[in-house]
Amino acid sequence: MSEDGHCAEGGDYFDYSFTTSIQLWHVYSRFMNRSLQDIVPERFKKAGKYIEAIMSTTSKKGKRIAINCGGGKEFSTLLMIFMTMVCNFDAGNYYLTERLQEINQDESTTSFDILFYEFYKNQIQLKPEAKILYAKKSEKGYQFRADTGMLYGDNIIGIRTGDLDTEKSRLEIMDEWTFPEEHPLMITYISLINHGK
Repeated sequence: MSEDGHCAEGGDYFDYSFTTSIQLWHVYSRFMNRSLQDIVPERFKKAGKYIEAIMSTTSKKGKRIAINCGGGKEFSTLLMIFMTMVCNFDAGNYYLTERLQEINQDESTTSFDILFYEFYKNQIQLKPEAKILYAKKSEKGYQFRADTGMLYGDNIIGIRTGDLDTEKSRLEIMDEWTFPEEHPLMITYISLINHGK
């Protein structure tokens, strides 16, 4: 691993190598009564940007794109938990929330990944993030649709639709909201005007 957190070997090597390292770091930190932040190498703390770069943007649970090795596979949950907690990997909140929602009772009592999460969950403090419902290319650029209601509270339905026209350098965004009761809104926006030729 390079100083900036890059792993030249690819996703598979990164996954199984550092999933093993994480378990050793965990035991060592407990034995020495030191925090994980104190013992994890600085270059690994920077690796969050690396795994975020090799994730598929259409995968809700953290599948890797086909690069070098292991394309289409999901990163291990244990690795996701650790990197969300220790590394610069904010996107891990989204992937873990999706995965942990579907854990059944059998998995929660037999999986080391889940036991690891239960041990450290107070340090992770998962935050809800918008769910990408779809993202695709269009004739003129790109389109996306995201579920954003959970960002503002329970029982709030929010859908954001975006259409990027690369020919005209224009992005159109439409938000639709449904509230169970009266709800105050503060709307802010940034308008960018292209004065180029």
